[in-house]
Amino acid sequence: MGIWWYFERWAESLLVQDNTLIEELWREHKLAAFPQGYRGKDVNGVDFVMLDADVAGCVDTFLSRGNLNLYQTAVLGYSVKREKLTTGLLSVLRNWC
Repeated sequence: MGIWWYFERWAESLLVQDNTLIEELWREHKLAAFPQGYRGKDVNGVDFVMLDADVAGCVDTFLSRGNLNLYQTAVLGYSVKREKLTTGLLSVLRNWC
């Protein structure tokens, strides 16, 4: 499961205001290895490591503070935009284990 699968579950859990699922998915993501062959690789101008780091920073902040500030919300939105503009990135990340 890739970071976007986790992100989608996180977004779903926000609707019910329950952080249990977010915390569980975050623990799983932190234990997962970064996909071999993608460290330092750009796909259509999107650096996989930076994309992961941006989203990870937002999730970690949300879990520790309970919310995101405007800048962090913008970073998260920009990360979603980068993912959507990158052909094939979502399928690679969804298969990320």
